[in-house]
Amino acid sequence: MSNFSAESEDNFSMAFVINLADGTGREFYISTQGEAVPLDTPSNAEALILKTPNQVDKQLEAFTKLFPGTCRLYAIERREFEHRQQKLRNPPEKN
Repeated sequence: MSNFSAESEDNFSMAFVINLADGTGREFYISTQGEAVPLDTPSNAEALILKTPNQVDKQLEAFTKLFPGTCRLYAIERREFEHRQQKLRNPPEKN
């Protein structure tokens, strides 16, 4: 039996978010509504969280058809996504 609660075990499970980079290098994430939301802009839109490689593959295939060929779609681990989002929304101050 695990010492972790179900909630804390959930925090350690792998989860992925689909990111999109446009031709100019700007980054977006795919929301639960299927929209591309700028990673560097505050938004209430929740990221589409995928928990299995099969879900990731199916969603990448579906979204690839919706965006221009100059856009690059890729899956990123949820923790890395949250770190990138935080970094882009709150860039370090220049001295």
